[in-house]
Amino acid sequence: MNRRESEISDLGGRLVTLRKNYAALEQESSGIELQLSLKDAQHRESLAALERELDALREKPGLEARLQELQERYDEMEEDLKEKCAEIERTDDKYLV
Repeated sequence: MNRRESEISDLGGRLVTLRKNYAALEQESSGIELQLSLKDAQHRESLAALERELDALREKPGLEARLQELQERYDEMEEDLKEKCAEIERTDDKYLV
């Protein structure tokens, strides 16, 4: 086998390896996206419950402290969701680049 054929063979082997790695990363990315979707649904359910609770509390006078606590919980959950989205984007960017 001459040098050119050897280089072609090496590149072919690298291509096969890269395709396998890409397929594995695609599968991992899909799993992460599914997890994010599930987390998103859970957060949305939690947020909806908190919003219902907030609406109920707004109807009752003198519960400003509870209202503030619920608002803080809501803000924390929103921040968690944003962080998860950013994490997924970083993971996608890492594997798709």
